[in-house]
Amino acid sequence: RAERPPLSGAAVGAAAGLTSLLGLGTALAYANLQVCAAPLVPPHRSSSAIGAVRCVRDLGYAVGGVALGAVSDLSGRPWAAPALGAVAAAVAAALFEGARGRAIAAEKAAGGFGATGLRAGGAAPSRREARG
Repeated sequence: RAERPPLSGAAVGAAAGLTSLLGLGTALAYANLQVCAAPLVPPHRSSSAIGAVRCVRDLGYAVGGVALGAVSDLSGRPWAAPALGAVAAAVAAALFEGARGRAIAAEKAAGGFGATGLRAGGAAPSRREARG
């Protein structure tokens, strides 16, 4: 295998910028994942739902990068890892949309306000509505 040339300062800067952007995206999405999981279970089980979200997220960090890197290296196709990442993102989006639909249906069945404190459709109550 041929040796790789050293990374330039621009490449390191670009990697640092992209890593920062990834961290920001993770920080913005993390709370939303928990908010999606909590109303899908009875209130006394919401901590278990949030724990499951954290477990799956941590497993994804630990296993995902290694698995995608191995697939990319073994296949000899550098585009394999981003392609599998896109498939994983599409599957996650479909699962969350289905869960969101079930949560909205449960809120409607409960008369609009349930354990989440949200109106049917996922909108937060206005201040006047919240005061009762």
